[in-house]
Amino acid sequence: VAGALRALAGEYTAQGRGFELRLVAGGWRFYSRATYAAAVESFVLDGLQARLTQAALETLAVVAYRQPVSRARVSAVRGVNC
Repeated sequence: VAGALRALAGEYTAQGRGFELRLVAGGWRFYSRATYAAAVESFVLDGLQARLTQAALETLAVVAYRQPVSRARVSAVRGVNC
């Protein structure tokens, strides 16, 4: 498997893809290339301008602390539809 991943990393570099595969701390990760940093940054920052409603924030908090969690359990924790 490690050999196949090294081969893929080499192919991605040779083809000039927008991402690269790196060996980090014994595992493999995808990274975007530095030459595309401006495009990636604008994409990420555009997503940060969306505001979440109070209900959405509560739901995210329940999922973060109690995952995996069902829709019914989220509603019960939030105190809706009781």
